[in-house]
Amino acid sequence: MIDDATNWMFARFFEEETTAGVMETFWRYVLQYGLPQSLYVDRDSIYQVNRDATVDENLKETGPLSQFARALRQLDVKLILAHSPQAKGRVERRHGVLQDRLVKALRRRQISTLETANDFLNETFLEPFNEQFQYPAAKPADLHRSVPRGIRLNHILSFQEQRVVRNDWTANWCNRCFQLTECNQRLALVGRRILVCQHLDGSIHLWFRNRELPWLELPERPRRPKAVPKKKSVPTKPKKPAKNHPWRKPIINQDRQT
Repeated sequence: MIDDATNWMFARFFEEETTAGVMETFWRYVLQYGLPQSLYVDRDSIYQVNRDATVDENLKETGPLSQFARALRQLDVKLILAHSPQAKGRVERRHGVLQDRLVKALRRRQISTLETANDFLNETFLEPFNEQFQYPAAKPADLHRSVPRGIRLNHILSFQEQRVVRNDWTANWCNRCFQLTECNQRLALVGRRILVCQHLDGSIHLWFRNRELPWLELPERPRRPKAVPKKKSVPTKPKKPAKNHPWRKPIINQDRQT
């Protein structure tokens, strides 16, 4: 990450560029410098979703958002997508410098693991590197914003999806089944949507509005009991009354006999 105003750089090593890696890098940057006004990024799938909007997205007028784009919207950080590779020339030129200087510095110190490489970046390499390549901003004011009170970065910078609670008080997510506990019964959650959040540390949290829900994970989804088939009723033939049955006796009109 490079600050457009001062050319100050923030960097971190990961095995590959993933949504989780981008979220963690942005999180560390915010904790150190604050929330930026905007981010200028390429059109990778981490930042842009190439699909049609769903009905809910059309109603909310949000459009399809990636997990990272959704997090930036919640933090009120503008996401600017580059329209050409040349538009991100500053970052690409910086990559060329790092592939020369940083790789040589790592080799001299025989650093070959991510943990030690990140420690070297933060403690040794970045500060003198930035002092060499930074320049004064056109305006001295720092436009970074502090994180608003009540905002939980670990909650916003997470993977979030909505799920519907079934009649058995379970919800499925990524082939995992979550059973809501009895203390949630007063919320009447059956048929409602809850938010499943996977934090960057891998922990799972279920939310309904602003309330976190207690839950238990089941080894598999409960199976519905099989309905017992009803026995088919065999039609029976009507029985004929016996010869001495009262129905067979003639009806005597007592008025005529008298």
